[in-house]
Amino acid sequence: MSFRSTERQTPVSADGNTVFGLGFLNGRSQPFVARSYGPISEPVVTTPPVVTTPPEETIPEVTPPVVTPPVTDPTPPSTGGSSNAGDTSTGGSDAGTGTGAGGTETGAGTGGTGGTDTGTGGTGGTGTGAGGAEATTPPTGVIGLLDLGDSLQNATLYAQAMQNQLQGFVQDQLSCSTFDTSGICVSVSSQMTHHSGTVHGDNVYGGVTAAYRLTPDLVAGIGYQGPSTSLKINDDRVEGDTNTIGAFVEYGNRLRKGVFARGAVAVSEGDATIKRSYKTGAGDVESKGKADVSQRAVSGQVGYVFILQDNIAVMPFLGLDYLNTKLDSYTETSGSFPAHFDKRTEENIYGTAGLDASMNLANKAIVSANIKHVSRLNNSQDDLTGDVMGVSRFDMKQDTTERWNEVGVGLQVAGPFKASRVGITYGHRFGSDKAVASDVATLSLSVGF
Repeated sequence: MSFRSTERQTPVSADGNTVFGLGFLNGRSQPFVARSYGPISEPVVTTPPVVTTPPEETIPEVTPPVVTPPVTDPTPPSTGGSSNAGDTSTGGSDAGTGTGAGGTETGAGTGGTGGTDTGTGGTGGTGTGAGGAEATTPPTGVIGLLDLGDSLQNATLYAQAMQNQLQGFVQDQLSCSTFDTSGICVSVSSQMTHHSGTVHGDNVYGGVTAAYRLTPDLVAGIGYQGPSTSLKINDDRVEGDTNTIGAFVEYGNRLRKGVFARGAVAVSEGDATIKRSYKTGAGDVESKGKADVSQRAVSGQVGYVFILQDNIAVMPFLGLDYLNTKLDSYTETSGSFPAHFDKRTEENIYGTAGLDASMNLANKAIVSANIKHVSRLNNSQDDLTGDVMGVSRFDMKQDTTERWNEVGVGLQVAGPFKASRVGITYGHRFGSDKAVASDVATLSLSVGF
């Protein structure tokens, strides 16, 4: 047990089941909350409640009437079960009256003995009273308030961790650029992300994209990414099960002089299983919950391509991304201190400024490189609110990443099929210490028709 000592204890609940104090817990001195089923500070002496001693129902002097059966016609003894109306009891108050052959009797739980009647009038003494309702035992345990705050702080990053995945989809994975005579492109891809900040963990997302070349300069397409993710936030884990669809339009060509513009939208729906881990006086504990997730993204980029030599193109560009993530309310189960989290929404607008460069190597390969800066321009987000059951309500600001820088490289080579191309890109982000992936790599195979 990590809980070593307490310096002060003060009851904070009327029944004494919850106390607040200051002590040394999990390696640091911190306030704590201790909760137990039953009073903690001074257990109430459970003298048998007076209420349970029924006011001695002076059982009306039921001196069974001395009934002298007629001598001439003796009646055989009754079997009670069929002669007592008192056989049915209603949980705890059994005072039926039965009439046997020997006269009337009042049963107080064991029937009566009226005359020679041996009936078993009722078994009311085992009743559960009104409906037999059973009191719910509240969770018990000891938790430091600093430890509790740490676990809730992790929860402020859940929404942005999922939002960053969607941003990577609309910017990098939702693309198709290999066409043949019919003007059709189909691409399958796999995007790998590595988080190394507060959020950490590796994930792989599969995707498929189809596009149609409307004119030599205009391309439109749709794509899908799915479905599962698993992100670790300190000791918490968020496992998403979402389906994401998107659409994009591109004007221009990154290898040809002139204006290049791109717009993309995406919708993601599903749910997330969230496992929140926290330290208690008895060690590490986990509480689990499940929430519906709904996300929206709109991304735009515009630049101008300059041709430095016949085979080298450079494009400075500006971009804007709008991201909206809604996490529905949910209640955790299990663990010593489960919590209820209210629904919350996070909206972010990010601005991007960067430079792309591409080199065509004799139509056999295309090498690319880019550098960009991303900064959050505006946000509107709900506070993280809810209740730690039996302890208190909480209200915290959601955490987020304000800005980061990124450098990337890419390579495209001829694929194994006619009019096909294999591409790989890699980007590393600097300063993405909270919920933004530090490394993103995408492998794709596109085929033109």
